Amino acid sequence: TAWVMPDANWDMLPYLAIAEEGTYPDAQALHDYAYSTVKSGVSASDYKALTDDGGGFRSHMAENAADFHSLLGMYRIKFLYAEITSTMSAVMSPVEAMRLVSV
Repeated sequence: TAWVMPDANWDMLPYLAIAEEGTYPDAQALHDYAYSTVKSGVSASDYKALTDDGGGFRSHMAENAADFHSLLGMYRIKFLYAEITSTMSAVMSPVEAMRLVSV
């Protein structure tokens, strides 16, 4: 299960971003929020796996806020998931909230 054996999945980055778009309307600030939040919520090895694939997609998204922001439309379709995550983030870390919603 997601709570007992949490999975660090790349999709957590855009989902965290759309959950807090209202707080961080600037693409760079939103990117920084998502990446720093995930970095503080997963192990160093998981974070490296999410952000460094030797110059591929994950590396590019970690370095390019505008391109990361351009992908968010695909994730907005699950707006309820993002809203629940955002609400729960008021009482727990956003990464823990995302894991709990995924259970």
